Amino acid sequence: MTLVYFHSGKGFKSEAAVSQLPEDMQATVHKLPARKAVASAGDVVEGGERYLFHRASAVGGLSGSPLRVVDRPQLLVGIHLGLNESGPLTAFNVGVRVNHPLFVVAYVRSVLPRLVKAQDDHWRRPYMKPALAAYLAHHQRLLVEHDLWEPLAAEVASRWSE
Repeated sequence: MTLVYFHSGKGFKSEAAVSQLPEDMQATVHKLPARKAVASAGDVVEGGERYLFHRASAVGGLSGSPLRVVDRPQLLVGIHLGLNESGPLTAFNVGVRVNHPLFVVAYVRSVLPRLVKAQDDHWRRPYMKPALAAYLAHHQRLLVEHDLWEPLAAEVASRWSE
């Protein structure tokens, strides 16, 4: 699997990294203002259920950037954490998978309430609502254990399902 991440804010646009992307993504990256976006591609060295180690280049300040699969950029697979500084995979970057229980709980506590308040016409990608509903339903047991299912997650899962 090859990952790519974009980060708006301080950064750089590496032509070498951009050239590894599919043509439609290259066109998107070239439209971004210089020094305002980062695009970096690299392969996954090792991955498990909770973390993945990757070789996408990074600079300080990119923690929290979304990790996406190059040929399916709409698919979020993880969040870049930074350089792994211990263990056998030292010197590789590490990301947390979006299915890691800590990520799921933090997302539902911090992000979901704001998403629910957003008006439908403010959603830039409304097709993501059913995907979010499925994500929440998939993690229902975890959310129930943390008292996060009722009322908000349950409502979103039923209201936005396909």
